[in-house]
Amino acid sequence: GDNIINRTESQGKIRISGRTEKVADGSEVIISCGCPNCASTVDKTAVVQNGTFSMEFDGSELVEDGRHVMIARVNVRDEAGNTAEVSDSQGYTVAIADPAATLTWNKIATDNIINRSEANGKITLSGSIGTLKNGETATVAVKIGSETLNAVVKNGSYSVEADGSKLAQHKQAEAVLTVTDVNGNRAEKSVVQTYQVDTELKQPVIAIDAINQGKILNHQDSLNTVTVSGSLNHDSDVNLAATRVSVKINGETHDATVTGNRWQTSIAGSKLAQNQGANSITVEAQVTDKAGNSAESSQTASYQVDTLAPSTQIVLDNIAGDNVLSHTEAQNSVTVSGKVTGEFKANDALTLTANGKTVQTTVQADGKFSAVFQGSDLAASGSREVKAQMHLRDNAGNTGKAETAVSYQVENAPVTPPPTPPAPPTPKPESAAIHLNQIDPAVMPDSGFIRIGGTVKLEGAFAEGYNKHRLHAVTVKIGEKSYRSVVDPQTQKFVVDIAESDLPSIQGKAVSYEFETDENIYNLVPSTNPGFKYYAQPNETPKLNASHIVLDENTPIDENVFNLSADTSRSVEISGKVSGDAKAGDTVTLTVGKETFNTVVAGDLTFRQSVDSELLADNGSVQAALRRDGVDKATTEAHLSRAPELSAEFVSLHKIDSHSEGGRPYFINSLMVESRGDAFPSYHTKYAPIDFSKEAVLPYKIFNQNNGRYFAFSENDIAGVKKALEHISSYANVRFEEKPSADYWDVAIGFYMTNVKGGTNAHAYYGGSVYMGKHLTENGKSLLDDNPHKILLHEILHSLGLQHPESGLLKMPKEEDTALNSLIAYKDTPTAETQLGIFDVAFLHYRFGVNPNVRTGNDVYRFRPANRHSVERDVYIWDGGGVDTFDASDQTQGVNVNLTPGSWIYAGEKTETFLMTAPYTYLDNHAYFSQPSSVRINGGVGSVRLDNYTKNQAFIGYGTQIEKLIGSDYDDTLTGNNAANAIYGGKGNDTINGGGGNDYLDGGADADKMSGGVGDDTYVVDNTADTVSETANQGNDTIHSYISYILGENVENLHLYGTKDVDAIGNALANVLKGNAADNRLEGGAGNDILTGGKGRDTFVFSDLLSVDTITDFTVGEDTIALSQNVFTALETGKVMEHIQYDSATGQLSYDGNGQNVHFATIGTGLQIDENSFSLI
Repeated sequence: GDNIINRTESQGKIRISGRTEKVADGSEVIISCGCPNCASTVDKTAVVQNGTFSMEFDGSELVEDGRHVMIARVNVRDEAGNTAEVSDSQGYTVAIADPAATLTWNKIATDNIINRSEANGKITLSGSIGTLKNGETATVAVKIGSETLNAVVKNGSYSVEADGSKLAQHKQAEAVLTVTDVNGNRAEKSVVQTYQVDTELKQPVIAIDAINQGKILNHQDSLNTVTVSGSLNHDSDVNLAATRVSVKINGETHDATVTGNRWQTSIAGSKLAQNQGANSITVEAQVTDKAGNSAESSQTASYQVDTLAPSTQIVLDNIAGDNVLSHTEAQNSVTVSGKVTGEFKANDALTLTANGKTVQTTVQADGKFSAVFQGSDLAASGSREVKAQMHLRDNAGNTGKAETAVSYQVENAPVTPPPTPPAPPTPKPESAAIHLNQIDPAVMPDSGFIRIGGTVKLEGAFAEGYNKHRLHAVTVKIGEKSYRSVVDPQTQKFVVDIAESDLPSIQGKAVSYEFETDENIYNLVPSTNPGFKYYAQPNETPKLNASHIVLDENTPIDENVFNLSADTSRSVEISGKVSGDAKAGDTVTLTVGKETFNTVVAGDLTFRQSVDSELLADNGSVQAALRRDGVDKATTEAHLSRAPELSAEFVSLHKIDSHSEGGRPYFINSLMVESRGDAFPSYHTKYAPIDFSKEAVLPYKIFNQNNGRYFAFSENDIAGVKKALEHISSYANVRFEEKPSADYWDVAIGFYMTNVKGGTNAHAYYGGSVYMGKHLTENGKSLLDDNPHKILLHEILHSLGLQHPESGLLKMPKEEDTALNSLIAYKDTPTAETQLGIFDVAFLHYRFGVNPNVRTGNDVYRFRPANRHSVERDVYIWDGGGVDTFDASDQTQGVNVNLTPGSWIYAGEKTETFLMTAPYTYLDNHAYFSQPSSVRINGGVGSVRLDNYTKNQAFIGYGTQIEKLIGSDYDDTLTGNNAANAIYGGKGNDTINGGGGNDYLDGGADADKMSGGVGDDTYVVDNTADTVSETANQGNDTIHSYISYILGENVENLHLYGTKDVDAIGNALANVLKGNAADNRLEGGAGNDILTGGKGRDTFVFSDLLSVDTITDFTVGEDTIALSQNVFTALETGKVMEHIQYDSATGQLSYDGNGQNVHFATIGTGLQIDENSFSLI
């Protein structure tokens, strides 16, 4: 039937048939099968019947020896008896070769090993089919035991999902490929894939070595690093690279290093020694075998902590029974005895000293001790005191010292009258001193702006129905400056931000207001038309003036004059107290920046002065001087933590992922052209590659032709094109460059005027040219007119890569699918919008970045009510440069603000859709005036659109970098971007993450969680519940603390702020510790630390001999060096200099406890160091 013999046909019978004309029935037709080059033929004879003939051949006969032609011959005779042979031939194709397709398996479960998890789930079996020719069809069946699964075959691959449990039973699967070619030949090929099943992995067995080698962890251990180690036994097929061991201690997790079957980690001794007595650690191990099975186990180990110095008391019995040495006793031996209680051991050494004579003895098991002195030694002239002393060492290895003394008298000893004491000196009055009280750190977040807000009070008809929606904006004019704000249609509230740099020029200037309203409002009045109750009467909108403004409390406007002193909220009180010979009436001078304030000491020796909070925030410090008769008697200062100067350099570039919808908001995805279902290509990349660091330049040409197909552009049409392109460039970092003489292939966009077909107005190609319908410019119209211009913008957006938001797989929600939000949309176009929509701008910023020449000042952004009269609706935030601030301090609920470009931010809860909760609603008379539908109203308010906007939502556009973030007084989640940010939490329990960059994080009041991420970050701490999280190797980080603080892991520096006497304690790193102007206690701990006390009487603590700390400002007579007797064991009160050496030339302090000098501090050169410079702790 098809002149092709396939393999199946060749194995059966094939009937060869034909027809004849003018051949007598009964004639014999010889049918031969062969070919011109065949060695032989097969001949058969058929008989003509009814003009047809047929004969059956074996299929094998037709395909042997290259045969491919059938010849039919018949002899015919005419009426005259003449004979002739007539023949015909028919070629055919022999196609008996099997299809040559091949079948291969992919590894089952990716590694040909089925693990426990895979055996309990679904496993995709797959492979590839090779050398499949055009026209060949393939099916693949996969056999698992007795079960057969039909695979999906697509693009040269096959796949089918199987139960892992079935696969785990059989350990092999067979794939059977059936290929059918265009000739109907079928071939089967099968390939067996074997695999392993490994579903068992034993729990690892953890052994923990004795912690601290089984010894009690003592004070010295707590200053060092302790190695915690052990072994881990597991199955032999465990993947060692994926083995994880962690040690948990006191709520912290420390990852261990695993080598072979051993693990270990180093933990600061202070972490292990947080609690005295019995402690424990938990070690957890997770292992994964080569099959992917995982197992875990845990083990605990206990250890003892005793970091306290031994507590021992010595009691001496009365000397000679009554503490009086008689004449007889003085001639004999005298036994001195006593008892030791507390921590001691039998045979501990005890030293007794009297009158320069020393006797060694030991303590008995019951604590008693005794020693014999010669009475004459006791009776000799001297101190008449017996002193007992013990050097202690407890079971944990902590060291200490105990001592006591008892005085006695000698009978008949010559009495030396005590010298007449000199007359006491006249008391010298104590020097005057001045102290500042703590200043609230909350004064520091400074946006660089002040806020003026209020409400527009609407009255009469203006306040009825939806008339209040016809008030749109108010402009506050102060002197020559103007500040515009949209008015919330629900509350009539407004707010404007005034840059601090404007304040000098507007102080004392008159304030006036201008209002933006519709021309008319509507009154509901009784109707004169029978059958109607009311008439919606249009009236001219009432004029508004300053009397309609109700300003918020503490606004710096008084009687329509701008007056900063009227804003009492801008003041902060600086207060303190004086002492010594200071007295009431003395003058205290406060200096903040370049401003000086004088106040007088009150009768209770206190003082107070209000200063401008912005001034204090700008300078961050106060100098205070107590003055009398023009002379400073005492000075002090207070510093507040301040963020460093922030840079406006743009570092927050984003990436365009053309193969994923992830990371982009839905309203951008819905405008991106989809290709192959999951790819989102960008257009015009030839002239505008994806590079947000430079301006994109797109060449264009207006093809001003008149050839019957294309038509000329008028001057207004050309102006319309240029206006549209300039409008787009005003938002995005793209410039359109006209190329009048270029060919069409040398421009990115060509503009043509043509006769479009199909009832359309215009069309454009993605990444290509724009074709405008000539009819749009007829009847005196041009591309400058509203509707043609809107259509022009629509088509240009197509060329730039925007698709209709309802046409793709990722559609715009119906609530927001409107031309009012995107010019590329078709829905809801009651008016001709001649400017971009909010989502168009968002897309252009994602594709090209932000125009860097717009909004380049230091701007403040907030959560604002959506405003239909601006392209961005006041909720889409974009900015071209400057150091900018997002300020949420006016919110009445917690906020979630992420400064990363492309972030949807919100106060309270995130809404389901970003901009609108429902489509626009158009109000009739009844809805406008809240009247029931049964009330008949004539007249009409027109088509009044009600905007169903979301609340408390905002979006930071791609290409926009905001540097500063101020939170609310509630629990906020605040996140920075890749720039150096300053983030202030305000009140509330805030969670702050700095992101990239050198960030400044100030959680404010309450308990805050702060994490800086990569960069040299600074944290402000003012609450003991504040937490700071840093990981290793993520920068050189600093704590600014108003409270006593101990540095946590991975933070290098600690600076104290405020006016309180607070402490700074370092960690195991090389720290920089700085005090404030009060009396501070600084302890570096391990590491080579740098200590700076600042003003005040500071104490520098040393409890470690393994590192060398540097004191930068040690002042003899004011500051003190405190030495721990647990480490400096040889020191005694009053005899410190016997073991401490000071090198005046180098400033080095060394300790000699056993004949070897150990350099432990450097404190400055040329100092008069003596016993009074030290204390023992």
